[in-house]
Amino acid sequence: MKKQLFAGLVTLGAVSMLCGFDSAQTADTISSQMSEAVAAANSASAAITANLDAGVDISDGATTSTLGLNASGNLSYDAVLDPLSMKMEGSYEFSMLGEGQSQSMQLYLVPDETGAYKSYSYLEDAATGEGTWYLQEGMAVEAQELTDLVKSASENMGGFTDLGIELTLAPEAADVDGTECYLLTATIDSASISSLLEKTSAITGEDLTADEDIALALSVLDGIALNVEYYVDTTTFLPVKMHMDLNSSDFSTIEALLTSATGMAAAEGAPESTVGLTVNDASLDIVMSYDTVSEITVPEEAVASAQSIDLAAEAEMTAELAESEAADLAAEVAETEAVTEAVTE
Repeated sequence: MKKQLFAGLVTLGAVSMLCGFDSAQTADTISSQMSEAVAAANSASAAITANLDAGVDISDGATTSTLGLNASGNLSYDAVLDPLSMKMEGSYEFSMLGEGQSQSMQLYLVPDETGAYKSYSYLEDAATGEGTWYLQEGMAVEAQELTDLVKSASENMGGFTDLGIELTLAPEAADVDGTECYLLTATIDSASISSLLEKTSAITGEDLTADEDIALALSVLDGIALNVEYYVDTTTFLPVKMHMDLNSSDFSTIEALLTSATGMAAAEGAPESTVGLTVNDASLDIVMSYDTVSEITVPEEAVASAQSIDLAAEAEMTAELAESEAADLAAEVAETEAVTEAVTE
């Protein structure tokens, strides 16, 4: 009896840990509830990480040399949505043939006492590692549009369904750092894009697939597959994480185009020359949270040291420079015409 009671308690405990997961949900119902949850949020945060580890293999038929290509970057933002204020920080590293560069930035966008916006931006010199703060005031920012953009950046799943891209709901819950989530997946490839174009053509009455540029783009994308994983909190229906990668793609079509474009197609009887593309990782991860930020505060260092940027003066200077260059060009043309006329006479 005690064993049965203990087993029952263990089973009940296991079930309670998954109480948020509802097997009756579908990708559409989750998307709808997620949109409502995001719309009700007062703040949004995200940490975005991108990575590229690839190489271009160039072969003359006898030997092969590899051009390494590596890049990584991260971007994080906090946004209070009413009234809108934002903080963004990011950095990137890029290397090719052993030569690399890196840079970091910061940006604060806050309203001023007049209702306009001012931004404090920090740009780092890649060579010295030192940076400078800049202040831009009196900015006419469409706050509502930017707020909608921040929210929609977290609602890409809804965007996928709007585009007719099929999302598959996993039959079991997924765990993201202790948070129980619905897992939705999709693969976006040339076939799904073609299907989307056909649906759009049926609505508009215009055959988009007949456009030569679109047809060329689809041919280039042949074999490319964007894998998407979307994690949504089973309790709050707020998005938690998104992962995208190209790691299962077939790049043979792009390799053939690169070979052709670089003129490396083998002549008759000559060793085969090719350009190959190796992609070890091409991925993007976004971790999201909501209602965790109450205020955006500009650092004291930025307020104290920022160099003011006068947009009106810059615009006037640019206009004067353009006018001067146009006058110089007109003078050169007139002089050339005079010389030509003199020679002709």
